[in-house]
Amino acid sequence: TKKLLIGASAFCWAIWLSRNAVVFDKSPTKTYMQVLYWGTHWLWFWVRQQRRDEDKKKLQKACQTTEILVMQIFANHGWRFSNIIGC
Repeated sequence: TKKLLIGASAFCWAIWLSRNAVVFDKSPTKTYMQVLYWGTHWLWFWVRQQRRDEDKKKLQKACQTTEILVMQIFANHGWRFSNIIGC
């Protein structure tokens, strides 16, 4: 439950940052893969910020689980991971 909230927060933050970049910086619209990438980026960032080893381990597990889930979802829908994602 706590892992789910942390993951959801990371992805909400990624969506918010992507939206702000489009609105305020006039940058191109981000693809869903770019936003997902930023979500996992922020999850790993928050892992490194944890002081307690127990919290780090929990967040690392949440990161790994999220990344595996995302890869499975996209693999099931024909995404090839050799595709290049623009920045």
